[in-house]
Amino acid sequence: MLHVLLDGDNIQWETFVDNVKKDIDERFGTNYTPTIFCQTHVLVKFHSLRETDLRIRAARTTKKNAADVRMLMEIGRLVADPTNVIVIVSNDKIFEGVVDDETIFQVGYRNSSKRTVIRKSVVKRAMSELSSDMEPIYCNAIVQIRTKG
Repeated sequence: MLHVLLDGDNIQWETFVDNVKKDIDERFGTNYTPTIFCQTHVLVKFHSLRETDLRIRAARTTKKNAADVRMLMEIGRLVADPTNVIVIVSNDKIFEGVVDDETIFQVGYRNSSKRTVIRKSVVKRAMSELSSDMEPIYCNAIVQIRTKG
């Protein structure tokens, strides 16, 4: 049986569906329900007018690597049955130790687009330049308040 385990703290559901799922379907087949492992929260963004099945397994704690430990425990449980094929979807190197490329496989995803990082000092400088360049705007308005009675 095919089991696809998604590290939800590392690869988001939308990234999985858009960039990884097709490769897994072609290589291993489509007879699986993905299981997302996360800490205590998961955000699922999904395209409209599509359906999917998925399982979510949350850790009991928000401590670092809690979801990874939970995944490792699940892999240990699943590997006991020699008919199981396990696909780990994660970029974490911690899973490389259990991958054997016979029954346990790891698939990752690296985004090739550049990320823009906005530094706090740049934002502060831009805001101060904007505020010093602007002239004050005054507004005179008459407000009427109606009361019952």
